[in-house]
Parts: sequence; structure tokens; C-alpha cells
Amino acid sequence: VLESAAERCEKARLAGGTQPSSDGAGEMLGQFLGADLPTRLVASLAQLEFEVRKDVVSVLSAIVRLGTQADADQQIQQYAMNHPRFFQLLVDGYEVSEIATHCGMMLRSCARHSRLVEAFFTQTEVAIKLISFTRHEAFDISSDAFSSLHDFLLTHQTLSAKFLEANFREFFGIYNGLLQTGDYVTQRQALKLLSDMLLERKFMRVMMAYIEDEQFLQIHMNLLKADSKAIQLEAFHVFKIFVANPQKPPRVQQILFKNKDRLITLLEGLKPNRSDDKQFDEDKCTVIGKLQALEAPPPRPATPGAGPAAAPFAATAQEPTASEPSVGQPDA
Repeated sequence: VLESAAERCEKARLAGGTQPSSDGAGEMLGQFLGADLPTRLVASLAQLEFEVRKDVVSVLSAIVRLGTQADADQQIQQYAMNHPRFFQLLVDGYEVSEIATHCGMMLRSCARHSRLVEAFFTQTEVAIKLISFTRHEAFDISSDAFSSLHDFLLTHQTLSAKFLEANFREFFGIYNGLLQTGDYVTQRQALKLLSDMLLERKFMRVMMAYIEDEQFLQIHMNLLKADSKAIQLEAFHVFKIFVANPQKPPRVQQILFKNKDRLITLLEGLKPNRSDDKQFDEDKCTVIGKLQALEAPPPRPATPGAGPAAAPFAATAQEPTASEPSVGQPDA
């Protein structure tokens, strides 16, 4: 009944018509949620037969799709807010190989629903924990976890941007670890998702905080020296944002100025995958031009009693000072 009602609602939405009668689906949904069946089904997923697990995924997907109805929308969100174990169990499902992909499919169904995304991001520890599974030793699980993380961050960007602003240091302290793993697939996926985020307008405040951090700059300067051309190209798309910032913090400007000659040499040798990629060539020329014109930041007089610089957002902690990286040499 739930799946049938969800399909009719989806068809009506796409056709621009009015919502059809739910034929008791709304009442059944209330009973389904009232009995805490979503959490109970996910909790017992590992004990179920394979075909039954697929049925659980289908039912949960139908419930989320019913959220297109205004009355069901709040009902579903309220359930997720009042039952935090639901998302905890789904994310922890990546620990069990037999149900990892099932949990991933249900997470991505939730990521399509704005109210469920909002509920998910109220559980900071669970949302942060999802990052750890992108480093899982099993490729299919790590890739699935990346897909779920991608959807939660990019499907409803206003909500995810708010979450990132509130948890900037904690999130990127862990996420940037993916860029330093030395694992090709992990690095490339993490770089692609990062550049997709930072170049979206909804993430403007997050982007500004990111490119003002000297340690983050150091990471991407190192990635420009990676053995893999693909990693170099992905790193360039983030590095160019640091260079394009017209109001660079003194430490970021100092690091870029100190290394600009070697950076220019490195970038001049960087070629796109396609010889006709004009956008890449334009971006590269712009970055090289800005580096060539870069001057050393003026010395700042010491101010007696001055405290440390403020963190990017009020809710975040102070980042420790990094040593200056030097392109072409190991970092200190």
C-alpha cells in the first residue's frame, strides 16, 4: 500500500497535478511509524534473508517518497528527530558487509528528503562518522559510503552548508585526512567532492573559511606534486581558489609568495586530460598570472596583549599554526 501510494504521489507531482487520495496510506504510515518499525527493521536487517532485506529497502524508500505529501512530511521528520537510533543504525550498517549496501541505499533515499537531511545533520557524531567509512578496506563499501556522503552534502545544500559552518573544524579535520591517505581512489573521490562543494554558491562561507587556512593550503600544494596526474588535476581545482582569493590572510599570502616560482614551474607542466580543454587552460593561465603578480604581505607590527585569531565560525575551535610548506621538498 505504501509503495503504491508513493508511486501515485510521485506521478502526480511530476505531472503537476493534485495529490491523489492515499487510500489509507497516511493512516498506515502513522501506525508504521508509531510502532517504531523503521528502526526495528533496520536493527534486525542482518538477521533477515537477502530478499527480505530488499523488501525493507523498498518499504523505507516508499515512506520517504510519501514525504511529498505535506501531512506526511512533518510526520516523517518528527520520527527521525525522536528516534536517533534510526540514522545511527543505518550509518553503523557499513560495519557489516552483508547489509552495508542496503543501509547505503536507505541513507541515500533519506538524503533526497530535505526534512530527513535536516534531522540527520542534528546528529553531528553520526554525520561525522559517515566519513570514516569512506576509508573502509572494502572498495564497494567505501564507494557506497562516499555516494551517501555526496548526497547528504550536495542534494540540499542550504542544510549541509549550515551543518558545515557549525562543525567546520571537526568535519574538515577528519575529511582532510582523506586527502592525505595516499590511496588513489580515496584521494580522488575526496578531492572531487570537495571541489564540487567549494565551488557552489550555497557554500560561500564554508569556502572562504577553507581557503583562509594555511594548513589546508599546505595539503593542496602537496597534492599538486602527487605522482598521479588525475590527483594533480583535481587538486588544482581547489588550489586555484586559494590563489584567486583577493583577500588572502598574511600567512597564506606569505606561503604562496615564498613558493611561487616553483609553483609556476609545476603548473606550467600540468596538462589537462583533453587537449581541447580551453577552460582548464584559461584557469591555469589566470592562476599563473596571479602568482607572478603576487607580492610579499606587509610585515605586521606586534600588538602587545593581542590574542589568537578568531576561528572561521563562532562554534569552532582555533586551528594550530602550521609550518611553511616548500614545494619540491618534504614538509616539516
